[in-house]
This record gives sequence, C-alpha cells and structure tokens, in this order.
Amino acid sequence: MEAERREFPSSVRGESNEEEEEEEEEKEEKKEEVKMEEEEEEEEEEEKKKKLTRRIVKRRLYKHGELYLRLEQAMDLLCCERTSETECRAYADPALIDDDRVLQNLLKTEERYAPNSSYFECVQRDISPLMRKIVAEWMLEVCEEQKCQEEVFPLSMNYVDRFLSICPIRKSQLQLLGTTCLLLASKLREASPLTAEVLVFYTDNSITLDDLWVL
Repeated sequence: MEAERREFPSSVRGESNEEEEEEEEEKEEKKEEVKMEEEEEEEEEEEKKKKLTRRIVKRRLYKHGELYLRLEQAMDLLCCERTSETECRAYADPALIDDDRVLQNLLKTEERYAPNSSYFECVQRDISPLMRKIVAEWMLEVCEEQKCQEEVFPLSMNYVDRFLSICPIRKSQLQLLGTTCLLLASKLREASPLTAEVLVFYTDNSITLDDLWVL
C-alpha cells in the first residue's frame, strides 16, 4: 500500500506535465495563427497599395499618352542625312522690304485686334481675373478630354480676351462666351470640330443651343 501511495503522485505529476506541454503547444499554435493573420493583413495592405499605385500610374499614362506618342513619332522622324552646305532661302521681296506701308498696315491691324491687357479695369465691371481663370481651366479640360488640336485652346482664349476687351458682359454669361469661343476655334482648327451639343453637355445644360447661336 505504501508503494502504491508512493507511485500515485508520480503518475499525477506526469499527467500534469503533459497537460502543461499541451497548453504550451496550444499557446504556440495560437501565436503562430496570430502571426499568420497579421502577415496576411500586411500582404493585403501591400496589395492594396500596389493596386492604388497602378491606378495612379495608369491615369498618368492615359493623361500623358498623347505626349509619349508624339515623342515616339518625333523619334521616328529623325533623319540622319546631312544637309547641304548651301542654305535654301526665299528671295527677298522688295514689296515687303522697300515699302514701309506693309509694316505700318500690319501694326495697325495688330492694334485693332490685339486684346487689351487692362480690360478688367476699363471695360468689365462684373468679371474678375479669378472668374476668367476658372473658365479657362474648364475650357482646357474640355479640350483635353475631347483630344483637340493644341491650337484650339489658345485660339479660343484669344477670342475670349478680344471679346472682353471691347464688350462688357455679366458674370453669368462668361461660360457662354467661353463655349462659343471654343466652338469657333474648333471649327477653324479641327478637321472634325466640336459640336454645339457636346459643348452644351459639358456645361451641364446651363446654356442652350439658342444661346450659342445668339451670341
């Protein structure tokens, strides 16, 4: 009986040791599971960041794709041939050089059609430079989205400034003026110009086709 009493505590101790080992193993497994979950979350965050950067890069490439295409086309036009030593120049026209009336006529025409730099102070009372900037940015966005020729936007802004230099308008008519100038510049420079319906759509239907034709 004494021997059995002596052996009983040792068996109990063995079972308790096994339970402790199992508990430690379970704790380690839980730690590993937590680590695995944290690693998976980090990987998901990294993938999200990569996707976001890819979207940003795609947008930038789409925005500047035309520029890259033009650069490639320019590289294709590179010519390695040597030019001749003699320069090709047009003959001097005596009507342009000897006669001063041609130059005077050009200067008078420039004075007549050049925009006035101070029309905000002299002509316009209801329009500020900030309003002109907002309309100009909107016109540029329309030209970029419609992939217009590069000359369309500066020509349309020249029309806007020339009109504002001589004719006072209300601030509610400024976008209508910009739309009309875009329509005229597009018809002058584009092979397939912008339509009035498209421009009215870009204004969120704040103007009508009749307004365009009247202006």
